[in-house]
Amino acid sequence: MLGSNKNNSVLLFGAAFEKQVGGSHYMNQTVQPVHYAQANEFGYCESNALKYLTRHRQPTGKGREDLEKAIHSLEMAISIYYDEKT
Repeated sequence: MLGSNKNNSVLLFGAAFEKQVGGSHYMNQTVQPVHYAQANEFGYCESNALKYLTRHRQPTGKGREDLEKAIHSLEMAISIYYDEKT
C-alpha cells in the first residue's frame, strides 16, 4: 500500500504487513491502523487512539477499556500539542 503526503511517500507492504501476532483484529479491517496512521503522519498518541478505537468491538478487544485507553491517548495528545507550556 502506498500513502502519499506533501513531504514524502510511505511504503507499507511486505511480509511484516501480511501477518499479525495475537489475533486478526487489525488484519480483518479494510484499512489497518498502521497504514492510516503512517499515511497521515500521526504521532504516537494519535496512533494509539486509532489502534484502540479499531479493536474495541473485536472479539480480541477489551471493550470499554480500549475506549478509555483511546480517550487517555487523546488527552495526552491534547496536553502535548495544545496545553500551554510553563
